Amino acid sequence: MAKIYTRKDSPYWWTRYKGPDGQEVRSSLGVPKERKKREIAQLKASELETEHWKAWKEGKLDKPEYTFEELMVGWIEETKPGAADINNIKALKGVFGGRIINDISGRDIADCKRVWRNENLKNNTIRRRLSTFSSALTYARSEWEWDIENPVKGRLPKEEEFEADHLTYDEAQRFVDALHKRCYQPYNAPHLIDFFILAINTGMRKSEILGCKLSQLDLDNMCIQFKRHQQKSRKRSAVPLNSEAMKAINRRLDYIREKFPETDWLFPNPKTKGIDNIKDVKTAFNNVKREVGCPNIRIHDLRHTFASWLVQRGKTLYEASKALRHSSLKPTERYAHLELDHLRNTHNEIDTVPVNFDQKNNATRIEDSEAKKKWLEALKRKKQVKNSTQSARIQYADFKAVND
Repeated sequence: MAKIYTRKDSPYWWTRYKGPDGQEVRSSLGVPKERKKREIAQLKASELETEHWKAWKEGKLDKPEYTFEELMVGWIEETKPGAADINNIKALKGVFGGRIINDISGRDIADCKRVWRNENLKNNTIRRRLSTFSSALTYARSEWEWDIENPVKGRLPKEEEFEADHLTYDEAQRFVDALHKRCYQPYNAPHLIDFFILAINTGMRKSEILGCKLSQLDLDNMCIQFKRHQQKSRKRSAVPLNSEAMKAINRRLDYIREKFPETDWLFPNPKTKGIDNIKDVKTAFNNVKREVGCPNIRIHDLRHTFASWLVQRGKTLYEASKALRHSSLKPTERYAHLELDHLRNTHNEIDTVPVNFDQKNNATRIEDSEAKKKWLEALKRKKQVKNSTQSARIQYADFKAVND
């Protein structure tokens, strides 16, 4: 029997039932999710299930026609992906929205890549978007047993390696000096200095800083706690706060106690009186970076700066990877070139081994008469063997010519 249910992201009733092939079918009923229309939705769900079975008996049904929206809504509901995947889905919907999954071919994926490249998107961005699509397709095939193909498989663009940009100590100081001036300018993003200091000293992402709630602060242990749904890696973690980060946090708390004592956010939005958080600092950051002469620095480069400084000051790539909360060491390898000074100190340890690599004053030289005599004798024996072998080959050739 068809069951009906509602989704948070849909204004309609949905139905779930098993089709003739044993696969679970999910579909929107197009009936507004109002309590008084529950019976109408149930009748429509039963009618839909009946028509499905009737079409199968009459041989009119080959494969269920799942749409892109059905796939993504179900995948989001069950896997609870992070904000990065949600943004990827929004981009994918602009290309595949309304399409039947089995109608999407490898050629469509190639066309999609071509369109995005024409929009000057990098291979890594395209790869992340298509990887989200592929993950949803694989999940549907394995968990829901959908009879669908995965046209993305084997068609992901090659991952590009790049050298992360980061601030030098002098550039960072210019940023700090310029941002401190803004602290006394209420309409000139005075919160940007605290954002900058937290980014540089913790390596947190922009969304993690601006989306941080006061409930995540653990001041006793000097850290910020993150739950699974708040992390790109989908794992619980905590970010330690050093002394500079704690100063920024305390400034934020003083500001909140004075202006918005009822807010839940570390960076409350003054325009909504603290009900919402500040969503972005891009405009103010762009103004400052031009002011201090660093026009190519992006907000995410503050995270790269945190990691780069760690490596430059002798921390290993493994330690930097853990500090960045990377799920593997591979993304951290972009900072490997910064380990030169640390590696130089490591290589210098070989200088202390108890082996004298200098030439001794009484060392025997190859030009010494005895050594030269032995070398000439060996060379003579080698020449004799070579001549003997060549003579044997000539004699055998003559013998064979006579007999032929």
